[in-house]
Amino acid sequence: MPEMAIKAVGCIRNSVIGEIHCCFLSIHRYLLCYLFLSGVGGSALAPFCILPQMVTGGKDKIMKTMVPKNEFGLFADIKGVPRIDSMTVAEIFGKRHDNVIRDIRGLDCSKEFLLLNFEEQTYIDNNAHTQVCYNMTRDGFVFLVMGYRGKKAAAFKEAYIRRFNEMEEFIKYLLEARTEFPLLTANIALIKENPKPYYFSNECDMLNRIVLGRTAKQVREEHGLKKGTSIRPYLKNEEIEAIDQLQRVDIGLLISTPDFQKRKQYLEWFYMKKFQ
Repeated sequence: MPEMAIKAVGCIRNSVIGEIHCCFLSIHRYLLCYLFLSGVGGSALAPFCILPQMVTGGKDKIMKTMVPKNEFGLFADIKGVPRIDSMTVAEIFGKRHDNVIRDIRGLDCSKEFLLLNFEEQTYIDNNAHTQVCYNMTRDGFVFLVMGYRGKKAAAFKEAYIRRFNEMEEFIKYLLEARTEFPLLTANIALIKENPKPYYFSNECDMLNRIVLGRTAKQVREEHGLKKGTSIRPYLKNEEIEAIDQLQRVDIGLLISTPDFQKRKQYLEWFYMKKFQ
């Protein structure tokens, strides 16, 4: 097959995959809205709120992620491990990707460390050829780029170590929020593209303040609990019921009322009418 035809097939294939993914997201979003407006809530709605992000990882392989790739090229795999791929490393350090692959394969480390911190993946390039790349952990990234020298390289190392720290904090908060507000966090991830940590913290803190008069962090401090510990065992049944009801109402408001202050006013009104 001529080279131009091969390239065209690769581009069409990648475009079709993207269109299918977008179509899936649209159908999922409308289905979720329909179910909510039809009165479906609570555990019955939960299966429809689970939407792993998908990234093509080669031929017909789909890689699920907990947090999709952000503007810095960082993402979290389905287990919540922050990662960066070798193509991004090549781009930010001004290197050819095949040279970065060579550097990874030539690292002077144990096989165990290599397997744990460098996950091999494949992707289709613009010429419709299958190519190898690596998704690396923070430890893998640091081990690899230690050998990259120069002032520019040093600045990138420092910046990306800081970005890894930020991603790890984001994942901790996301996992905590999922425990306390599973439906709400699933819908924030669905509605917001590349959601920031404060999207989750603002909503969760707002609901806790309305019902409890304080945030989850303050409740943990009162009981001497570690960060990330669920506060539910320390709440009254009526408080848990109120938080769960407000969570379900807030799901609909996230779609219909993007303004945070307006959502807060409505939720406060709903809480006063329903529970006081």
